[in-house]
This record gives sequence, structure tokens and C-alpha cells, in this order.
Amino acid sequence: MLRILIADGTPAAMQAERETFGIPSNASLFEAALGSQQPHIQCSSINVADGQDLPDGLSLEDFDGLMFSGSPLHIYDWTPEVTRQIDFARAAFTAGLPVWASCWGLQLATVALGGTVRRNPRGRELGVARAITATEAGRSHPLLGTRPFVFPLTDRGRRRRGPGNPTRGFIRQDLPLSLIGCSRLALSNSRL
Repeated sequence: MLRILIADGTPAAMQAERETFGIPSNASLFEAALGSQQPHIQCSSINVADGQDLPDGLSLEDFDGLMFSGSPLHIYDWTPEVTRQIDFARAAFTAGLPVWASCWGLQLATVALGGTVRRNPRGRELGVARAITATEAGRSHPLLGTRPFVFPLTDRGRRRRGPGNPTRGFIRQDLPLSLIGCSRLALSNSRL
């Protein structure tokens, strides 16, 4: 049985406000999504933003994988809620734990691995990338194995620069790097 740890990036106070509108926690949404596809997966969640520790007696090595949830925080705001998550991500990468991340999690992974993320000078955007094409390496990767050869992807438009020379992910003209592939996954935009 796979054991997946979900690291929730939304502080409890912000989550409580979301719940008044009937919005479940990111961790519960991730757990439900995993359970709908693979009911045998055992999920545990912690709120890293608020400094919640792993359950007694458990370490990162006790999990088969880690998922970083979304967050309304900004990675470039060096608040304790943000820096705790960066430290936790570094520990997970150092432990060699397989990590899945999107949106907030990509910002987190970028910074934890030595890259930078800055505020988009044009403000928030909900961009759409079309005609994303998997490279030869990407087509054989488990993440893309069930996707069509060419597919669309949404992105919130934050600017990211990966550490060192990572394998590039989804590439858009106005965003140098929108997905980092720590497993050497490579994708390209066929319009470039």
C-alpha cells in the first residue's frame, strides 16, 4: 500500500475563511482525488504553513511520496508560513522523497532547489498554454504516459527561474520556466 503525505500550504486561519464559503481544505481535495483514482493509497496530511509536525514516530522516509498542495501565500513574501514550507521542501528533496507539485508547489520546489520566483510585473494572470508537446523523454515518463502527444495546460503566470540547469518543463515565451522536472522530464511548446 502506498503512503502519500500531503503537505498543506494554506494557513489554518485562511482555510477557516474558505470553509465559510463551503470550500474544503486543499489536503482533503487532494486526498479525495487520489482516493477516486487509487482507493488503496493511504494519505496523511500536515499543515506545514502552520508548523505542524509529522505524526509521532513517523519521518519523511516512512512515506512513498509527497504532494504539495496549493496556497494563497506568495513564495517571495518571506513570512514564517512561507519559510517553514521552504525548509520542509528542502528536507523532502534531501531525503530523496518523490514529490508532486503544481502551482504553489512549483514555486516552493523552485525556491527550495535554489531557484527564484518573483512577482509578475504585469500582475496576476491565469494563462493558458496550448499545444504543449512532450519531448521523447517526456513521452516515456509516468506523468505523461496517458496524455495525448500534444495537450493544453493552464498556468497562473508567476515568473520562475530554475536552479542550475534543470530539464525544462512547459515553456512559454513570457515565462522562462513554468514547470520544473526534477526527474529530468522534458516538455516543449510546439509554437516556440
